[in-house]
Amino acid sequence: LESFNDNNMSGKGEAAYYTVPEDGVYYLAFEGYDEDVIGLCRLEAELLPAESIATGTLDFTADPAPVPGADALWSWDEESKTLTLKDGFALYNDDPDLGDLILLPDDATVVVEGSATVYNAGYRSIASEGSLTIRGAGAETANLEIVGGDCAIYADDDVIVTGSTVSASGGDVVIYSYDGGVRIENSTITAAPYYMLIGASGDVDIVDSN
Repeated sequence: LESFNDNNMSGKGEAAYYTVPEDGVYYLAFEGYDEDVIGLCRLEAELLPAESIATGTLDFTADPAPVPGADALWSWDEESKTLTLKDGFALYNDDPDLGDLILLPDDATVVVEGSATVYNAGYRSIASEGSLTIRGAGAETANLEIVGGDCAIYADDDVIVTGSTVSASGGDVVIYSYDGGVRIENSTITAAPYYMLIGASGDVDIVDSN
């Protein structure tokens, strides 16, 4: 690793992301700040194959909207405003100045098939200009993991999470509705936010959920 930023690595759920230019042997090392301070630290390393990773912003409010490549693990339906994240999807961003990683129009739906992961060093990981629904595909519960990002799931209006397991870590806020309510049904939310699990100007309804 040519460089390492240790200014933001103190706390539950912190994460850092690196890409390597070629195959080889790499080493991870970390140390304490003071020999007089005793504590515990856990290091987890996950290797992500390059072919499964999307990078940069997916802005579906743009004209034209992004188009997936042949091997992409996502698809976009313009008519229904539905973004489908297929099993194994991973989206990666290491730019802290990036505003929104996935930006969606009003009344958009994110369908998660199996497990999907978003790694974000920027601001909002999944954001909608209006209402937003996140749901699992079929009868099985979907698993959506969001690591980093100031806000994991944001919408200007209502947020609905249904039939999903959402895990969020390393960010300030997990679910935030700026001018609406939040409804969580038949879902599990596992999170370690710094400030807020759910924020809304309207009602918050939690039904048959953990």
